[in-house]
Amino acid sequence: MRVTKKQLRRIIREQLIKEQAGGDIVELSSDPPPSAQEVNDAWPERVFHNGKKVFDTFYGDNAADAHDRLSREGYEGQEAYLGYDPQSDNFVMGFDAFYDDVDEYGNSDPGDEMEGVLILLDPRGRALEVITSVPGGMYPAGRKAAKTAMPQIIDVRLD
Repeated sequence: MRVTKKQLRRIIREQLIKEQAGGDIVELSSDPPPSAQEVNDAWPERVFHNGKKVFDTFYGDNAADAHDRLSREGYEGQEAYLGYDPQSDNFVMGFDAFYDDVDEYGNSDPGDEMEGVLILLDPRGRALEVITSVPGGMYPAGRKAAKTAMPQIIDVRLD
């Protein structure tokens, strides 16, 4: 069996990460992709994307970018979902959110109906675009919308 330099580097990197993480890791970018159960069992400490811990990327320093994008779109909400699309190599963060309207006096007037708002993120955690918003929140409507838009999406974090 022949191993390329690229494969050897990946094997070494995964072994080093495994030792640091204290157990088997789940690499989202692996081929074939991990199962939902493998991701669930490894979350949050042992789920990685290209050798970097997913939790640190999306819930650490870069977490504010998705929330800022949500706010710029006129919503106020709480993060409730994270998924990974292996086909596009991007992530989706979902929010239970209310559209924050302003009344005739300039006061904040959040809408009555919660929406599930999906934001596309690159692997570095930067918000790229709002994919969609659906009435009823993330569960089940928002999650269904994510799976419709990206059929191969892997649920990373369900709230």
